[in-house]
Amino acid sequence: MKLFFTLIAISLTFIVQPVQADLVSDSEQIMNDAQQVYPQFFPSNQNTLVFAPYRYRFYSSTGIYLGINQNDSGVYVQGGSFGNSPVYINNTVNVIALLKSQMGNGSSDSRSAICDTRDIPTGFSYRHEGNTTYVTTNGQCLVLPKNSNACKPKAETNNSGTPIATGIHLLSDVTVNNIEVTGFNVSGFDSLAKGVTNQKICIIHAPTIFTNHTVISDICLDITNQLGDLSLFPAGTITPPVTARSETTAVSVKVDDCFNTDASTITNLVTEEVWTNQNGSFVKVK
Repeated sequence: MKLFFTLIAISLTFIVQPVQADLVSDSEQIMNDAQQVYPQFFPSNQNTLVFAPYRYRFYSSTGIYLGINQNDSGVYVQGGSFGNSPVYINNTVNVIALLKSQMGNGSSDSRSAICDTRDIPTGFSYRHEGNTTYVTTNGQCLVLPKNSNACKPKAETNNSGTPIATGIHLLSDVTVNNIEVTGFNVSGFDSLAKGVTNQKICIIHAPTIFTNHTVISDICLDITNQLGDLSLFPAGTITPPVTARSETTAVSVKVDDCFNTDASTITNLVTEEVWTNQNGSFVKVK
């Protein structure tokens, strides 16, 4: 707690930043960056809520609110270790600069915002060292997220937050090093799951920072709901919950054209179009 305020006080002494025009965009940037720099307070990505005059996010695991007052452009925290009353941190301009400066130091460098975690549930944690991102659920088995890619690259954006075309095509080769399935009693299923999960994903207009990047994950997911009607399975086959713990390594390398690769799927980060490889031909699904 003391460290949090000390870092802010010291850093703000040396920061000068131009005025930001778009308060809504600034609010999103502050909350996204705060999650990366101070995960002990804001441990996961949450939906942004509005309760005039605040835009805020609530982190249930720590009991903390992080909000930006749209009237005075102030950044406030409340709850958990911060107490029951709003605590003023500073104005949005200075806080944005502070967070950017913190993201430029040590292991929390600019790569700490490299993963798009909007669809990832509470419980995932991220650590960044050089060209490697480590993703883990810390031994918990979490409900399968909408986006099963735990570290989907974030598009590069302009000053207004609009995705920009980088022209970079990156192929990520995902290898499953280990997988353990529990609650699903079918001989050989672990080996089958490992073979199906090994895949290659290609990204069009990938961020420059993702080139030659490696993602190492150790995650456990509760996939019970994905099995559908459990009564359709033979007796003794399913013993809920059904969980799958996997250890994977994904290495991204630059290629000339995603459509001239053996990728399983292709995603355009600017247009959000998606193609899947069906018998050697890419078919648009989104």
